[in-house]
Amino acid sequence: MALTLTLLTSKADCDKVLDDLSDLKGELEYKQISLTRSRDNASDRASDIEATLASAQAEVDSLTAIIAVLPEGSTKVCARPSTY
Repeated sequence: MALTLTLLTSKADCDKVLDDLSDLKGELEYKQISLTRSRDNASDRASDIEATLASAQAEVDSLTAIIAVLPEGSTKVCARPSTY
């Protein structure tokens, strides 16, 4: 918002500009809070997803190790993941 001080000819003009700028400042502060909360929520969700993925990978790794030591037979065949 560019201001030309030569257009301010009275105290009322100055007060109006100050009020408008105060309103704009309030809107920008609200947007900043909203964006900060959105960022924090996204960060929390990302952390949750990473933890879920790590847990799933650990489960896959442990099951892979178990399947590897199973004796050949129907149990081992049923435990192998199917391929599509």
